[in-house]
Amino acid sequence: LENWKAIDRQVTEELWAKDRQRYFRECLRIQDEHGHIIPLELNKNQRQVQEKIDAQKKAGVPVRIIILKGRKAGTSTLGEAELFHAVRFHPADALVVAHDVATTEYLFSITQRFYANLDKADQLALEASNRRELHFSRRADGREGGRILIATAGTKTAGRGFTPLYLHCSEPPYYENAEEVMLALLNSVPSTPESMVILEGTANMAGGWFYEQYWKAKRGASAFEAVFVCWKDLEKYALRVSDPARFQSNLSSLERALQAKHSLS
Repeated sequence: LENWKAIDRQVTEELWAKDRQRYFRECLRIQDEHGHIIPLELNKNQRQVQEKIDAQKKAGVPVRIIILKGRKAGTSTLGEAELFHAVRFHPADALVVAHDVATTEYLFSITQRFYANLDKADQLALEASNRRELHFSRRADGREGGRILIATAGTKTAGRGFTPLYLHCSEPPYYENAEEVMLALLNSVPSTPESMVILEGTANMAGGWFYEQYWKAKRGASAFEAVFVCWKDLEKYALRVSDPARFQSNLSSLERALQAKHSLS
């Protein structure tokens, strides 16, 4: 019986390593907008991003994704989940960077929640756990356990002396000295097929480092794959109306034109 349990466990681990969506759904927990702890089921926008990541992995190239998004699209959560899975199954160092302290701590709380809500059997031993780092202990096979570190863009210690294989940058459009900060961060990540860089941000004026890099990727002129995550594709941005026919009849000609052009409900 113990042998069968061990075999079953090994098969499950292999499935989780290969199928990230399955791992997210079966193992990772998030807090929804009502404060409930629920499984991480990817929404349409998150699946859109993950398809791009999958395509780059399949092509055997370093994962480089730049996302222009609407607010609350779930891409930050997906970025944290991708890093958590990567460190879990392919141990290495990961770095999470945000534009201010509050956002940095919020993002890291997502990762801490992932770990805290795992089944005890799935919680790898920790060498260190604090407000800035999850450092996993050395694995049984002798490999380093990997760690997830957070930093705030603009601070003197942001990523300094750190060589992450995985990097998640949230809201680069709002980084101070974005060009200098991003140059240092991107140069710290090795250009190997196993590496991963996810940049995601909301628009902040027509100009600046993120703006230029997004449109460069959109033109196919960089290693990054551009992903546009639109607010209108999120169900939570739509409300039911008691009388759809009346609502429709009260729309102005401009509103009707916008509705038709963008396929709005």
